[in-house]
Amino acid sequence: MERHYRNDVEQAEAARARLIKEWQEWLVEGGFHTGLDANQLEDVMRRIERTQDLLRERDELDGRIETMESDLQKAWSLVERAASALPGTKLKDNLLVNMEWVADRYEAQRARQEERRQIIASLAEHADKLERLKAAIEAPRRSLDKLLLEAGAKDEAGFEELVSSWKRACGLKQEADRARQDVQSRMGVGEVFDAVVKELRNAEPTRLDTERVTTEAQVEELVKQIQEIDQKLGGCKKEQERLANNDALFDAQSQVEMLKQRLERAGRDWAVATLALSMLDRSLKTYQESHQPAVYRAASNWFDRITGGAYEAVRYQMESDVVDVRTASGDFKPVEHLSRGTREQLYLALRLALIQEYEKESEPLPVLMDDVWVNFDDARRDRFVEVLAEFAKDRQVIVLSCHSASRELCLRHGAHEVSLPSA
Repeated sequence: MERHYRNDVEQAEAARARLIKEWQEWLVEGGFHTGLDANQLEDVMRRIERTQDLLRERDELDGRIETMESDLQKAWSLVERAASALPGTKLKDNLLVNMEWVADRYEAQRARQEERRQIIASLAEHADKLERLKAAIEAPRRSLDKLLLEAGAKDEAGFEELVSSWKRACGLKQEADRARQDVQSRMGVGEVFDAVVKELRNAEPTRLDTERVTTEAQVEELVKQIQEIDQKLGGCKKEQERLANNDALFDAQSQVEMLKQRLERAGRDWAVATLALSMLDRSLKTYQESHQPAVYRAASNWFDRITGGAYEAVRYQMESDVVDVRTASGDFKPVEHLSRGTREQLYLALRLALIQEYEKESEPLPVLMDDVWVNFDDARRDRFVEVLAEFAKDRQVIVLSCHSASRELCLRHGAHEVSLPSA
């Protein structure tokens, strides 16, 4: 038994010796000290593994550092490129400070670009609006040019001359009416008056002027003769008193009677000449007023209605080339003495009358108005819209306005509303 145990021990020692030898050989091959035991080797291996982990971490950190350095170089490059695009830029040594400064400058530049973009958009919008306004004005301008052409005027100045002529014609017609009444009050009505009017109508104005001048000279001569006769009568009366008991009294009385007869004849001649002169003046005015265009009569009607009867008619005096209007009291007032609103009302009355006259020979055209009554008082504004509503029965009338009060006023008189989108 003992021998058996001894053999086991020897085998175990031999196996241990073999293992120790193999262990030392492995240590040598691994480059370790042969004096290390298993526990020491395990501690060494743990340290090696920790060292390897630290080395890997160092490599990773080195990679990250290289990446960060590369990123820093790229950032510096981008900051320098950005700074070169900004005039007057001077970089500092601190990258973060430079980046913040460049970012602030670019934000300011972006804000200016946005403002510039908005300004360009606004300019484009205004340019588009201007083009639309030009297009909207073109049609009324062509209509106005056509109206001026139909009225026989080359331009607005020519049209104003026609208006002035129409006003003078209206005034002459009124004077003719007054002259007719004056003549009728002197001569009465009937065949004699009709014959005189017919004769005056057939007479030329130049011949009437000549006859008027001649008649005035004859009247002056007759007046002188009457004055001389009066003086002679005074002398005769004195002579009559002196010769009251004289034998030559009879002759003096006969002479007085003859002078009285001459005086009576001179008085009749003077009355006839005065009447003829008055008739010539009235006939000349009648002739001038009869040649007034119908547009003045129509304008007088519109003007009378717009002003509520404050001004009854428009008159044009041809001989003095003056336009005036007749008030309700019968007085005449020059256009330049009217207020701005009343002058604009007169212009609109003439415009409506001209349109009516134009449409007698042509098809009706649309009438365009843009806040034409801004200078009217409330009463005349309401009357003008009432007149405009009547005028629109036979043609299209377009009224442009941005005032709510004008809109309500037009709607009350039957207007049809069309709202335009805001620009």
